[in-house]
Amino acid sequence: MSAEVNYASWPLHTGPYIDVGDRKQLFLDDAFLVQRAAGVRYVMHQPVKHPDNPLIMADKPWELQVQLYGSVLWDEEERIHKMWYTNRAHKYGKDSAVQMGYAVSEDGLEWSKPELGLIEHEDSAANNLVLDPGPGGSGGVCVLKTPWDMDKSRRYKMLYKTIEEGGGLKVAFSLDAFTGSRSARRF
Repeated sequence: MSAEVNYASWPLHTGPYIDVGDRKQLFLDDAFLVQRAAGVRYVMHQPVKHPDNPLIMADKPWELQVQLYGSVLWDEEERIHKMWYTNRAHKYGKDSAVQMGYAVSEDGLEWSKPELGLIEHEDSAANNLVLDPGPGGSGGVCVLKTPWDMDKSRRYKMLYKTIEEGGGLKVAFSLDAFTGSRSARRF
């Protein structure tokens, strides 16, 4: 970095940047990102791939390919891991149509795909699909749970990408992560 760095958008208390050079750095920096850390021990190590990978596979007739181009969250209330993922399917005359699937796990390693009955695929809704963004769907889904939201019908928030209806990012809301209101599509 050079002295021409613009600090105008930095919080006033941060002061100048710290030149770390090519040294390894922790993702969190107590002096800048974290106000206070007590009882925390920072350790740098290489990530280790779980020996059972991949943990989720394309194993349903509506799945040509699955990708974790999505979200995984631990639901504290239900005490279960929840996953929303991108599924590539044969639909709309192509082999790469995008749909969003849902899976659950008690331990984060063994996943099941519950039958939800929400989205039809080949004349059946007996599947785990939660969103079909249409022929222009381009994948990617981010889901957050906000139990503190005063409007209970918006406890779950979904952000997804499409090229239909003007394209870009779309937002969806739901009470239970499956049903709800959003521009004529369920979530």
